[in-house]
Amino acid sequence: MKKATRESFGEHLLTYGNNPQILVLDADLASATKVEQFAITYPKQFIRTGIAEQNMMGISVGLAKQSYIPIATTFAIFATSRAHEIIRNGICYGNANVKIVGTHAGLTVGFDGGTHQAIEDIALMNVLPNMQIIAPADELETKQALDYAIAHYGPVYIRLGRIPVKQVHHSDYQFAIGKASVIHEGNKMIIFTYGIMVDMIKQIIEEEDLDIKLVNFASIKPIDEEMILSALKYQQIITIEEHSIIGGLGAIVSNYLVGKGKFNFKQIAINDKFGESGEPNAVMAKHGLDQASIRKAIIKEYNKN
Repeated sequence: MKKATRESFGEHLLTYGNNPQILVLDADLASATKVEQFAITYPKQFIRTGIAEQNMMGISVGLAKQSYIPIATTFAIFATSRAHEIIRNGICYGNANVKIVGTHAGLTVGFDGGTHQAIEDIALMNVLPNMQIIAPADELETKQALDYAIAHYGPVYIRLGRIPVKQVHHSDYQFAIGKASVIHEGNKMIIFTYGIMVDMIKQIIEEEDLDIKLVNFASIKPIDEEMILSALKYQQIITIEEHSIIGGLGAIVSNYLVGKGKFNFKQIAINDKFGESGEPNAVMAKHGLDQASIRKAIIKEYNKN
């Protein structure tokens, strides 16, 4: 069964309704971000700020100072771009205990077009001191990411997708901040990815019976440096992400690997372009990130070795 991580978030958020410290803020997108049921069930713990994301972040800072745990929700593009200055100076500068949940990240927003497709959000959040970034790959990881974020004191950005994905982790999986998880073992090549791409790449590896190690970097900040450096034993290292090639996981990984040895390193990401309106898979295909394009790219690199 497939389920979008935004849906998993909305469902798990309901389990925190009995905690009066938890306040959920919405910027007029409750139905899409899947917090609408929380608003109906716990109206006294739900704040509608309207289409005013900067105000929502500022309000969140004030609530955090009063010992509440605010969870600010909206599309990833509006959370990280429109409200960036407030996040920087209001939330991160003072290490405010605010949780930001950005749904509809990446190109798979589809018909909403380039103005709504957050393809630079990781870069924007990663550069901010005190901010932590989590990009869950499935339902189980999304729930555990939310549990961690609420328990952790300080800013956390959770990046969620629009489209449904399969469960990629075993039932005994435990999310740990700063640690990557191995989805598939292999010896010939290693692939680093996160979010909705994990499901797609896992399927390709299994269908093609490839000897590839697939690693899920749900914790993007802090990053698992040990896992990155362990990739040096492979001749071919690939990063794949639904994000700009500038400032994403590929750029982060390359910073750790530069000067460390001889290896082939390839980034598969969005090549410094905006997205556009269209059916999600068609938009992904145009940027070389649909399953057919990813399959072709992986097999090409695999056969080089």
